[in-house]
Amino acid sequence: MKFFLFRREPVSRFSDRKSNTGDGLSVFGVPADSLSHITAESGGVNFVFRDAGLYEHSNPESYESVERVRVTVACEVGGEFDFIRNVMEFTAAESKKSVMVFDAVNKFSTFPEALVEAKEQVKVVLPQNPVVLATGDISPTLIPYQAPLVELAGLTFSSSSNYPLVDYNETTLTALSANDEVTTWANSGSGGGAYSITANTEDPIYTRAGSVNLMATNGVTFESDEMVHLATAIDIEGEFTMYMSITATSSHTYSIFHENGGQCEGFGDGKTDSKVYFTFDGNTGRPAEARTDTTDHDTVSYRLVDPGIEGVTSANALTGNVQIVYTYIFRRDEKFNIYVHNYKGDVVAFIPAVVGGLATKNFRTDGNLIIDRIGGTQWRGTIARFGVIEKDIGTADSASLAQQLHARYNLYNF
Repeated sequence: MKFFLFRREPVSRFSDRKSNTGDGLSVFGVPADSLSHITAESGGVNFVFRDAGLYEHSNPESYESVERVRVTVACEVGGEFDFIRNVMEFTAAESKKSVMVFDAVNKFSTFPEALVEAKEQVKVVLPQNPVVLATGDISPTLIPYQAPLVELAGLTFSSSSNYPLVDYNETTLTALSANDEVTTWANSGSGGGAYSITANTEDPIYTRAGSVNLMATNGVTFESDEMVHLATAIDIEGEFTMYMSITATSSHTYSIFHENGGQCEGFGDGKTDSKVYFTFDGNTGRPAEARTDTTDHDTVSYRLVDPGIEGVTSANALTGNVQIVYTYIFRRDEKFNIYVHNYKGDVVAFIPAVVGGLATKNFRTDGNLIIDRIGGTQWRGTIARFGVIEKDIGTADSASLAQQLHARYNLYNF
């Protein structure tokens, strides 16, 4: 019996058992007998496997189906045919060797045609959501075992339980004119009007997409000391997922959400471009913090803000090759570990749980998340999207959400 064995990245606390995007799916093994077919594209070979996923189901009435598991392995352009032929010969041959290896960690493959120098060259997609057969798009409707997807202002959430409590987005600001002061911002999340923004500090303004705010959509632009106020504070005791798409004007990151008169706040410490920090309600010790420019805890090294951002203007944004729009996902799991994802969905920081003890204990990750102010005393930039979900949606769904946000709000290539 022959087997395929794919390793995209080291197994870590971020590894998942399913993924519509390939993110978080670290290792995948499958019998060669499950191979359905092989196809080629320029610089890659696609393996499709039957009966290898968590689900495989078709609904002929709605023309929907959960796709089969597929793996794409890179190769040199022009080498696709030889790659496929050698795989077929291996599976057909009587040999003591029984495992075909594609290992991007050790940069080794059974087949010399395979390029496995980086995780991007081995992509395993084990679908969890159905697609519309006619278009290939993820379907928002229900099939027997699958929770229905939920859409909100251009984003798709994998189930109703992942729907945000609050979501502030550009679609509820359309009554404003350019440079109007923003005093209200309707909540599109499940919390409804109780969590809408109804006041401000100073005068954040509504700005147009493109050369004005350098984003793909309109948004709310803040100068120092400008904030918007929630009518009711977000107050979450345990796990959560927070997401945002923003711009910045400084290469240092600053606090962007706050509890008025309390300890709760977080994002950056104002000193570097590569450090996150979070303080939760009731904690008076040093904040929970982590650097993002390391690979500690199997994370991906990443700068939270491009150092070149301070020189960006509307005149050079197109040619400056600088990241201007930033998407971040912050999540806390049921054990109070904290994860930070970038726009690609990569986990770029991990803060191990520190729970209990005196309020003065350093680095605590527990305590309620309380937010009634968004903006900052020092942070300056534009917010197009900000939301909070009352659960940890996990690695794969967070990666998908980050990629959707980036696709919707990023304007300039970098």
